[in-house]
Amino acid sequence: MEIICIPNERMDSFYNIRVIKIDECDDEIRIEGAVFDLFELDECSCGAFPIREDLTTDENGEVFITNLAEGYYKLVEKRAPCGYVLCCESEWIVELSCCFADFENTVEIVICNSRA
Repeated sequence: MEIICIPNERMDSFYNIRVIKIDECDDEIRIEGAVFDLFELDECSCGAFPIREDLTTDENGEVFITNLAEGYYKLVEKRAPCGYVLCCESEWIVELSCCFADFENTVEIVICNSRA
């Protein structure tokens, strides 16, 4: 799993994750129809609890997940779009905090899929 971190200095309390799906061979092609689940990670119990399910990329190849509290999350791609295969890496750990988000308190993750 890859930890995604983007430095920032803002101190707002809620955060967002923007997932962008692109074609592995052409990053101008955005892919609709990838399905993700988002889990909140609990450091005390080492558990992962589902908080958003069946998040599907739109016609722009994006999923925008809003109003998340500071903390660690696991993003899991559970279904690749039609005509594509899942990445060999289909789980990402995302840290949301004032130190790891852009100006709009958004962490952006770009994920490639190869064609089937």
